[in-house]
Amino acid sequence: MLTCVDAEADERQSGVISPRPQAPQGLLSILHAATMGISILKEKQMQQDTRSTLDVIYENWRGYDGRLQKCIAPLTNEQFLLQPAPRMWPLGQIVQHIISVRAGWFSYTLQDSDKVMDEYMLWGQRDSPERSAVELVRGLDETWAFIESRLQRWTPADCAKTFPDEDNGQIYEVSRSWVIYHVLEHDLHHGSEVSMILGMNGLQPLDI
Repeated sequence: MLTCVDAEADERQSGVISPRPQAPQGLLSILHAATMGISILKEKQMQQDTRSTLDVIYENWRGYDGRLQKCIAPLTNEQFLLQPAPRMWPLGQIVQHIISVRAGWFSYTLQDSDKVMDEYMLWGQRDSPERSAVELVRGLDETWAFIESRLQRWTPADCAKTFPDEDNGQIYEVSRSWVIYHVLEHDLHHGSEVSMILGMNGLQPLDI
């Protein structure tokens, strides 16, 4: 049996060297694209690795807000009246409450006056009028934009600054850092209620 080594020896003795097989041009293009893709992925991973923990938290908070908007956008006014049990808040009021609390803490408590936020602070009360899906999505979007613009510019020293807040007749000093965390946990808490009500009624819950 003639082996590859024998064949190469015969070629050298005869002085005739057969051309080596070349990879098809299409395969080379695929390999090049794959190599470039891996390089880009590694570069993105390195960029992600340099982000702070807070950057990652804020980015995912933004994503959570977007998913909340997405799941309530197609709902009807009747669906916003759905309740997990009698005497408990209906779905629409819970969403209004999320919006109102965002505005109240970031604008009123942190003394950052804004006319639009002033209006949203009135939402979510027992006598508040019902709101449509369009209004609720806009409320979530505008309150999140207000919050995010502050998160992007506040320094650690800014976040350490405190503001007076009254609770049951007692005054407490709360920092911007505490307010950030509190509103985040409030979003997650009531967002889970929204998701539960939707799931209980065969509607699309939050995609987490």
